[in-house]
Amino acid sequence: MWPGRCWEFIKSVVRDISMKLKTKDKHVAEHLVGVDDPVEAVLNLLDVDSGGMRFLLIHGMGGIGKTTLAQLVFNKLNSLFSHCCFLENVRESSLHSSGLVTLQERLLSDTIGSGFHYGINDVNSGVNTIKKGLFNRKVFIVLDDVDDEEQLEKLAMKHVSFGSGSRVILTTRNRSIIEADQTLEYEVKQLDSIQSLELFSRHAFGRDSPPDDYVDLSRQVVSTTGGLPLALKVIGSSLRRRNEASWKGVLERLSKIPPEEVQGKLKISYDALSPEQKQIFLDIACLFVDQEKTNAFYMWKDCEFFVDYSISDLACRSLIKITDDNKFSMHDQLRELGRQIVYGDKRPVDPSEQSRLWVPEKANEIIREKKRKEAIEAVCLDGGTYTGK
Repeated sequence: MWPGRCWEFIKSVVRDISMKLKTKDKHVAEHLVGVDDPVEAVLNLLDVDSGGMRFLLIHGMGGIGKTTLAQLVFNKLNSLFSHCCFLENVRESSLHSSGLVTLQERLLSDTIGSGFHYGINDVNSGVNTIKKGLFNRKVFIVLDDVDDEEQLEKLAMKHVSFGSGSRVILTTRNRSIIEADQTLEYEVKQLDSIQSLELFSRHAFGRDSPPDDYVDLSRQVVSTTGGLPLALKVIGSSLRRRNEASWKGVLERLSKIPPEEVQGKLKISYDALSPEQKQIFLDIACLFVDQEKTNAFYMWKDCEFFVDYSISDLACRSLIKITDDNKFSMHDQLRELGRQIVYGDKRPVDPSEQSRLWVPEKANEIIREKKRKEAIEAVCLDGGTYTGK
């Protein structure tokens, strides 16, 4: 028989080894570019050598690389923790009837072991089980794509007293899901022109730069993406092994319509807005990018919109920015998304049936027509923007 203390020690070692073997690195996309500095910045913010508890919010627009960054950081740090979990697609999973319970079970199973989640019958019992199971444990948890404060409540992130040294990362499009004074923040930025060309080339040509006879075309295509990694990946992959004529056709289409996969990813954020916020988003996309915000605020207040709250929320969701000189700024892909929504599904496009007209010449032409234009709510004419809302 093993002496009691020796046997307990062996069991603890086996348990620790089992937990470490169970925690697998996350699969990360290939051909990554420009990730080293963001990873280093996040590691510095987490500072795992220090004590205390740290929440880190990684935020940015859809397709910007938040999940990839979180995966890279998780792979670097998970071996330092006995209790780890990376929960993917929290937003999407929460939409299903039993989605939150499934997430709760996964959280407990990954951090503590498979036997700890059998008592979960519903979401509320799951919250209590997580609170008890993770109490005073040093954990490393990543919640990917969180878009609602309730998701944090149901996963008990606001209730658990984690052990000293614990680290929790949240990736989100909406940085207002948790109070700013409770978290550290890191905003994922778009790639610069050099990084964009390199990422695009890796997907389009399988190399770091385009062949000499495709340099100009590649730069033109890259310029349509606004440094959005998802767009660079999707477009680059679609052009691989295509001839020059195909490239020119794709380039012409890109100048009018973003790729469907990119547009669908970005539209998730738009769909989460209130009706009033959608109106403001579309107004900015069609009429007010690079425009001083004062006139737009007057227009929206005249429509009895809650302007300050809506603008703040749009900024928190990484859909717009206010520049230092009080002008509206918006990523090119988001601007195109807004305009495609206004165009609608009808082809060919009939400007007289659009809710917003942003080309002054076309607006002047339509306004002078005799037929009624009930769909039009706002137009950009030479000298200003006018609304019929």
